[in-house]
Order: sequence, then C-alpha cells, then structure tokens
Amino acid sequence: QVREALADRQKRRVTGGGSSSPARVLVTGATGFLGGRLVERLAEEGVAVRATTRIGSRARRIEGVDWIRCNLASEDELRQAMRGIETVFHCAAMAGPPGSLEEYQEANVHGTLRVAKIAEETGVRELVYVSSLSVYARPRRGVKYVDEAAPYDERAGERGVYTQSKLGAERALLDHARAHPRLRVVVV
Repeated sequence: QVREALADRQKRRVTGGGSSSPARVLVTGATGFLGGRLVERLAEEGVAVRATTRIGSRARRIEGVDWIRCNLASEDELRQAMRGIETVFHCAAMAGPPGSLEEYQEANVHGTLRVAKIAEETGVRELVYVSSLSVYARPRRGVKYVDEAAPYDERAGERGVYTQSKLGAERALLDHARAHPRLRVVVV
C-alpha cells in the first residue's frame, strides 16, 4: 500500500496542475542544467510552463509549472506534451557519456527533428532550439563574438560524438525550417 500511495503521489506531481492558467510554453529537458534553470526563470516571471521529464522523480515542485512525462522518442507523448502550446524551448539532449555516435544521433538529431515535426503538426508557432557553442569554429583572432554568421567547425568529428550530433541537429533543424516556414525556428 505504501508503494502504491507513493506511486500515486508521484503520478499526480508529474502530470498534475500546478498552475491555474493553461501553459502556453513547453520546455523539453526541463530537469537538465539549462532546461531546469529556464523553467525556474520562466516561473519566476509568472509564465505558466509545461515541463517535460523522462523520469518522474526528477520533477521538482515549482509554482506555475506543470510536469509531464515525455520521452522524445515517442511521437504520441510529444503530441500530448505540445497540446495547446505556442512556444517550445527544446533544451533536451544527450550530453554525457557513455554513448555511441548512433545513440547520440538518435537522441539529438532525430529527437530534434521529431520535436520540430510534432510542433508543426500541433500548431506550435515558435521553436527555440538550444544548440551548443561547440558546433562553431574557433573565432578568428580579434573576433570577440560568435553569431549566426560564424562558420561551423570543420573538425567537429574530432571533438566527439556530442559535438557531431549537435552540429547534425542544428543543420537538420535549419533545413527543416527552410522547408516548413510556418514554424518559426530560433537557434541559440
């Protein structure tokens, strides 16, 4: 009975309403380093947020945040998470070892394209993708800022599977955005 009660309480915490207004913003990777801080900041600003987690026990009680269990490999779970959402902040990524190039590609490239596809299907207006500084070439001497005109790192393959997959995800997402202009895509 104790185990059942704990499981029921965890289920309510992950899927239950922490906000009186419906969330219009979704954050993927909301239990990670960047996604977690973004969720906190949006909640501090009074934005009603829906936040995804693959593992329910990682969800933290934050006023104004509704947690939903979502595996980015599942189109059905993504559709459910994006229902009624206007803006998606896609912070989720496979970032740490271990993992093969194929596993990183599935999580970071195919997962990102899946997010974009489902966002478009469900009427999301804007997708903000969190890329990585590691995809860009080292700035020329005297260049202080890296912006959208900066070249990609030609030697990304030498930097490891994370960099390779994040570069692949960014390129694939920008190609997708050119082919599907209804969804506004922002890469940061």
